[in-house]
Amino acid sequence: MRHHPVRRTVQWTWWPLLCGSLFLGSCCWNFIQPVNRSEGSLTRTRNKKTQISRQMHSQTENYVSEKSYLVTESSAMTKTDLRRRLALRKPLPERLALMFPLDVEGGQPQDARLKQFDMSGQFVEVSLNGKGTLKLVEKHASLWRVQSSDSDVAPGTLVQMYDATPDAKAPDSAQTSGAVKSSILHKSSATGGGMAWNGMAGFSLEGCPRDFDGVHVAFTVWNCHGGSCSMLQEGEDAKALVCEFGALKRGLSDMIPGESRRFWIPGDVKDRRFGRPPPESSLPFGDLVVDLTLLGIEREAVFDYKLSEEAIKLGEERERNPVVVAQRALGIGIQLWTWSLVYSYYQGAEDLGTIGFSHSVHL
Repeated sequence: MRHHPVRRTVQWTWWPLLCGSLFLGSCCWNFIQPVNRSEGSLTRTRNKKTQISRQMHSQTENYVSEKSYLVTESSAMTKTDLRRRLALRKPLPERLALMFPLDVEGGQPQDARLKQFDMSGQFVEVSLNGKGTLKLVEKHASLWRVQSSDSDVAPGTLVQMYDATPDAKAPDSAQTSGAVKSSILHKSSATGGGMAWNGMAGFSLEGCPRDFDGVHVAFTVWNCHGGSCSMLQEGEDAKALVCEFGALKRGLSDMIPGESRRFWIPGDVKDRRFGRPPPESSLPFGDLVVDLTLLGIEREAVFDYKLSEEAIKLGEERERNPVVVAQRALGIGIQLWTWSLVYSYYQGAEDLGTIGFSHSVHL
């Protein structure tokens, strides 16, 4: 039996093509496999970083929804942001807010100041306002890791940094109280309690300060000019009076101990009292931003408050002011005139010479 020559040629041509294809496929697979492994490792690393970032972001969202406006109005700072500011010769943040995880400091932000930023961008050193110093290195994007610490924060802790320097313009989410706007910087873990009578202000939470109470506050005053703000003054006042806070009184009356708020005061606000009777304490004129932290409340401290000699002297000068004297005289004259009309109306026609009211009432 003879084989067909055309069929034999096709068979011998098909086998080499198949073997060559298998050989080339195996070579390509061995060449691509290491790349796939590296890409898989890179993908797993990115997924891990993304998971950490999402975890911090979810904690941040929980924090922002209940406590601070900083994260909703700004983004966490990165090493690139700090380098860009230096390159553009812009000032570095004067005040920072460090956002820790929930298991560190209760997930609450901590006020800090930038002490040192390495020009090569390798680390950032911040101070925690008397609680120690942290040395931070960037781990991923806006996520920093504590490299060394002389505070209660353990090395290896993840943290996010936010620029706490205020803007001259209040955010859209700020609450309005008259001409003053305010936003919460730090929500207290304490509760306000039930409702209590607050004198002329009506009812308020029993954990909030009332009109006649004294308060212990910490404050930072920022001067705003040209759209930017610079720190003007900071300190504490352990014997401030709620009734002497002027334009900030309404916002302070809604705070509870441990809470911090930021107030935007326009330049046209005239009442600049700041916790004490003038001239003891007052805010400077112009556009201001005031960060106020309520540390404690002393009930009805206004009745035990002793005025300074300057305040007493200023009060006496006001009493001798001709305008004040004329206003009081006018008030007394109006009262006498009113009583004279009442007397003449109820006086009987037959008893004009006597003093007394008639038994009938004329409508």
